[in-house]
Amino acid sequence: MPYGIDTGVFKPAQTKREAIAYLPRKRPIEANYLRDSFRYAFPDLREWDWWPLVNESEANVAAAMGEAGVFLSLGRLESLGLTPLEAMACGCIVAGFTGIGGQEYASPANGFWAAEDDFPSCIKQLRAAVELAQSNALPRVAYHEACWATLANYSQAAFVDAVKRTWEAIVKH
Repeated sequence: MPYGIDTGVFKPAQTKREAIAYLPRKRPIEANYLRDSFRYAFPDLREWDWWPLVNESEANVAAAMGEAGVFLSLGRLESLGLTPLEAMACGCIVAGFTGIGGQEYASPANGFWAAEDDFPSCIKQLRAAVELAQSNALPRVAYHEACWATLANYSQAAFVDAVKRTWEAIVKH
């Protein structure tokens, strides 16, 4: 059953900021390590803000992701990996870990993914995401098109259709 992303809530803001949004809940130590390592490895990108989204409402998370240029996925042992999908809907360039469940949709076209617990790779992928966020070139357009193609599988319409087909199959038996 696909989850339906509410694109009325999760949507890009009018302007994007040089910020990396992330939810450190499942990887708080790793989040600090990645932030500090990223700043050390790439001093030219230290002006980028880091926004930890902790104990925030859905509306506040959506607003922050709508403004952030990049989303760092810190999923761990996820069944689906919902937050990166919501970040895609918010127009973020996504980098980080799939949390295993995100492997269902993760591809090189829709994110800068690192193997689970491969922190050096994650830092490199995060830099690539920041560079793409700073660009207005065709690769950025292709990235967003790939995200919307992915999100089509997780639309509210896809969810309603799947529920309908499931109940039709149940009722027939």
